[in-house]
Amino acid sequence: MMSLKELRQLINEVQKRQTESDHVEVKAASGGTPKRLYESLSAFANRTGGGVLLFGLDETKDFAIVGVGDAHRLQEEITHLASAHMEPALRPLFLVDEIEDETVVAVEIEEIPAAQKPCFYKHAGLPKGAYLQVENQQLISSHCSITRRWIWMICPHHGNPNRKSSFIRQKTAAAVSRFPLRTKPYGLPKGG
Repeated sequence: MMSLKELRQLINEVQKRQTESDHVEVKAASGGTPKRLYESLSAFANRTGGGVLLFGLDETKDFAIVGVGDAHRLQEEITHLASAHMEPALRPLFLVDEIEDETVVAVEIEEIPAAQKPCFYKHAGLPKGAYLQVENQQLISSHCSITRRWIWMICPHHGNPNRKSSFIRQKTAAAVSRFPLRTKPYGLPKGG
């Protein structure tokens, strides 16, 4: 859990660089809880090291502190989304601070264990509900990356030359190797 000092340092970094990063996403939330937060929750839960959502800064105003409308409601709605609508359920960590007479909320999303990946939005299912963080954007995970993670879950020693592979691991690996690899990640516009 980050400290208030670390939160303020993180806000200063974002304002100084004038950009988000692969582990920090900024949302204004002055008018209520932003929509489609499941993309960020999934992407950060699937990302090595997790990530932080910063609410109360406005990207369109040079990352100025604008505060959140209702910090308590924001926390309730994110907790509900993370626990009831994500698979596996997530347990976000919240930190609330007053900066420049405005309320800022930091939400830490921890990386889930590899055996539970990918984390996905239940209503969309797999693969459409699973997101990966690439630089500072969330992209839909591909069938191939999900299938390879599933193989790792049932065959954690697959690919380890020091372990003798079982018949099932060899057959599963052979089946997956026939999947075509996508050269473009899902979520990018055509021609991009």
